[in-house]
Amino acid sequence: DFFKKDFSIGFISLNQKSLLAKNLAVMQKAGIDIVESLSIMIESTQSRLKRILEDILISVKSGNTLAESFARHPNVFSGIFISSIYAG
Repeated sequence: DFFKKDFSIGFISLNQKSLLAKNLAVMQKAGIDIVESLSIMIESTQSRLKRILEDILISVKSGNTLAESFARHPNVFSGIFISSIYAG
């Protein structure tokens, strides 16, 4: 069961990833900065994604770019997903 827990964090559904990308884009277009956007998403997330977003927020606050912060989770976010963040 320990191993199931460990591996399960890597699985975030495609639907969750799509919703994450869409929400970040909408908040960016609304003029909400990335730290605030991530904080809002963390507050409204109850899933495994919450821990990942918390780590991404800490990474961004430490000076890393959003893409670098997402790239810290290669078992969750594909290279294509991360490249799309780099592209804007």
